[in-house]
Amino acid sequence: MKSSTSNYTIIRRSIAGATLVILIGGSILLQRTPDHMSPVDPSGMKADVPAAAIVKSEKAEASVVPATMDDQPTAGVVRSFDSADRLHFGSFDFQLEDIVEWREVPGSEGSHVEGILDFSERGMVYFEAVSRRGDEWEVRESAFLGEFVVHNASLPLEAWQSAGYLDSGFIEIVESNRLFTSVRMRATNLDDQVFAMSIMQGTVPEREFEMNTLVFPTAAPNDPNYAGSWTLAKLELEPVWEAYGFSPEAELGRRPVIAVVDNGASETDPDLHMWVNEDEIPGNNKDDDGNGFVDDVTGWNFARDTADLSFAGGHGKTVSRIAASLTNNATGTASPASSGALMRLLYFEDTVGAHFDAVDAMLYAVDNGARVINISLGEK
Repeated sequence: MKSSTSNYTIIRRSIAGATLVILIGGSILLQRTPDHMSPVDPSGMKADVPAAAIVKSEKAEASVVPATMDDQPTAGVVRSFDSADRLHFGSFDFQLEDIVEWREVPGSEGSHVEGILDFSERGMVYFEAVSRRGDEWEVRESAFLGEFVVHNASLPLEAWQSAGYLDSGFIEIVESNRLFTSVRMRATNLDDQVFAMSIMQGTVPEREFEMNTLVFPTAAPNDPNYAGSWTLAKLELEPVWEAYGFSPEAELGRRPVIAVVDNGASETDPDLHMWVNEDEIPGNNKDDDGNGFVDDVTGWNFARDTADLSFAGGHGKTVSRIAASLTNNATGTASPASSGALMRLLYFEDTVGAHFDAVDAMLYAVDNGARVINISLGEK
């Protein structure tokens, strides 16, 4: 039963249920060349590649740290990459043994590195990574080592030919279409990548080329009923999942409470994470937390004024799954709030509920930590 309660002044402290959909767009050929990759003097090329005077600047200095991590990075590194637990790369996670070499980007104070990654069957990949949290790092830029895409109108074949890059095989024309040409330069390490970039910067106008970046399919969850959901398709959640993951708050140990004021959901539903009132001891017939409700461990049934939440109506189950289904767990469907903890509050069971009970349920949600409240109302 519910114990006596005092009058309430309703102050909405919760965040109303709004879904933020971040649209991520971009042009494959309009990304900026990394600023830190300064041009170098081609006189440092291997002996079998003719030097050319098409790039005139000083060679960039770089100390390379081997993948074995036997040599420690400089003392100024705050977040040392050699202690990284894992490297997030699109939908992949790599261990340090997959890193061929790496070095700190100048001026980043250890929070930004570049390196070469062995990407299995796709070969060697140049990457730039930033410290995300703790010992985890995330790739922000990536490209196939030594490969570039050039707008056909700006392809400097004569300059490359006169410099001897084409005849020597240092630059290889991989393939072309009516807009762009893919080229590959001989590169096996970071210094080679820097040199290749300097050639591109010295012979092709800015924004007329870019590194041949890796492109990943948009993230889609493996939940079997996701593909048939009209609602989730309209929300365009996949770019958000791609950028932030399926359950970013849960990964940080946080589960925002979502109160669904409806006619219940099954406590054993494998696709829902239930809210638990940790200040309440179940089954002792006491109001342990002093909130006016006895044994309200996982919510409250306002329709019958009881902690019994065994009733699970069809509407309540559907709404709860839309609001807070666990996502990418190969079960049921997906949701825009997969990190959420579901607070079940019933204001009706079969067909009809009372206005007062609905308001009482929302007050309970606010007073007990809900950040989002969902309620479906209608009138005849």
